[in-house]
Amino acid sequence: PSPVPLLSLLSQPALPQIAGAVRGVRGGIPLVFGVLSDVLVARPGGVFLGLIKEREDDIRPTFLGQTDFTSMQIDLSTSKSLVLSTRPLIARGHSLIQLQDLRVFGDPVQHYACLANSMTVNGYKLDFGDDPVYTIVDTGTTGLTMSRELYEEILFLYASKKISSKARLWKKVSVSLEGTEGGVEIEARNPITTPVDIPWPKFRSRLLVLGLSFIEGTTITLDLKQGYMSIVDKRQTTRLQPDMPKTI
Repeated sequence: PSPVPLLSLLSQPALPQIAGAVRGVRGGIPLVFGVLSDVLVARPGGVFLGLIKEREDDIRPTFLGQTDFTSMQIDLSTSKSLVLSTRPLIARGHSLIQLQDLRVFGDPVQHYACLANSMTVNGYKLDFGDDPVYTIVDTGTTGLTMSRELYEEILFLYASKKISSKARLWKKVSVSLEGTEGGVEIEARNPITTPVDIPWPKFRSRLLVLGLSFIEGTTITLDLKQGYMSIVDKRQTTRLQPDMPKTI
């Protein structure tokens, strides 16, 4: 199959031009997943090809939501690739991390979230115990974002020297995600860390958002039909051969 235009919608003279192509088969259906203004395109990081599939009714249709793809693999190791598939892509033997739908709390889209049972900052372990923290894995985030309550709790531990003050705060952060086979632990060095106030009306828990600082060099595979995710180190990634990609 030959490359097909990814953003043919944006080829009109009145709209900004964005180059891009994917491999696929001929005869696909056209998709609308965003009409961007010149102002937005000019901003740093203003253009993303979003990979959220499920949404609330008052949110515009997403790119992935207009397709029948149910699995994706985001390879952030040296190869830097994205695979979309209608078949499962998670290899056997990998820890299965159950996805959590935060829309029940008021999130307008289904972010790819899971549960974390602990977090270690500069060697100090915060065990979340019976109150696991909802954790979003987000390729559109650079560092680490967390709910303000959790952020202030860690600042207090650092100020009281329970977390070692010999090194700057957030020098090394690791998060343990709940899953089969003992779960998965991912870490980051010196992630840019910011607090956020969660706007979802029914959300009473704590939240982490793990960005590229944590997942660079890993391969993330999602099975949206079964509701699972796997995150593996690049040295453990198994080459997968999914069905032929469709025109997108």
